[in-house]
Amino acid sequence: MKIFLDSDDRQLPSGWIHLRWPDEVIRMLKKQSVDIISLTESLGDDQRAGGMDLLVWIEVRWRTYGHLPPVCVVHDQDPISRVRLQQQIDKLKALIHDA
Repeated sequence: MKIFLDSDDRQLPSGWIHLRWPDEVIRMLKKQSVDIISLTESLGDDQRAGGMDLLVWIEVRWRTYGHLPPVCVVHDQDPISRVRLQQQIDKLKALIHDA
């Protein structure tokens, strides 16, 4: 399964599922195997979680239960958010590699 986390309506490549909020992605991760998540940080509602919150949840899940995370890629257009998200992904990869 391929998940595209974004609040914008976009034309997605065939085979991707569009979800708007991290809690929706978390529900999917708890129920099904997810191969890849493409994400962005800002989802248009500062009261709700963003892409970084999802990455932190994925890390905690791995540390607590040993669930290997799906591949995570960034499609955020903001250069600062893009770097922050990629740094979190790289940190997670390093933690798993060193385990």
